[in-house]
Amino acid sequence: MTERQLKYRAGLFLIASHVGLVIFAIILFFNKGFNIDEFTTVMAVITPVFTGYTTSIVAFIIKDAKTMEDTSARVSGAYVGLSFGMPALLVVMVAVAVGMKAFNYVFANFEDFKRFLLLLESLFAAYAGMFVYSLFERKPPEDVARAGPAPEGHGAN
Repeated sequence: MTERQLKYRAGLFLIASHVGLVIFAIILFFNKGFNIDEFTTVMAVITPVFTGYTTSIVAFIIKDAKTMEDTSARVSGAYVGLSFGMPALLVVMVAVAVGMKAFNYVFANFEDFKRFLLLLESLFAAYAGMFVYSLFERKPPEDVARAGPAPEGHGAN
């Protein structure tokens, strides 16, 4: 697999995972898994972690929009595996924790759940972020709005 192929596949996977987690939380809220205060807290905890990744990925896709030829280098299988594995592990663990709380399994109260979710994200987000940001230049949200598309012929990676 080339670096560019990995960027698109991993990037679209992460965006879909982020959207899926948000939809999952909304569905649980509508099914009375969370009250409104809990729901807004869940969204406030899970959204920022994935928004940073998503912003960088969308910025890359915009910048690479006119690149038709893949001239990027091949990447190792271990790098591909970890590029998908670490973020996937984070997404699955967050989804399981959110589901467990919505059905009142494991956690004695919402504070325990919130602490667990923050700890989980602290532990895994750094590792997942290492792979995401090694593929995609880190872009603060305000930079994406100003950056616009890359000049013609740039952005082959």
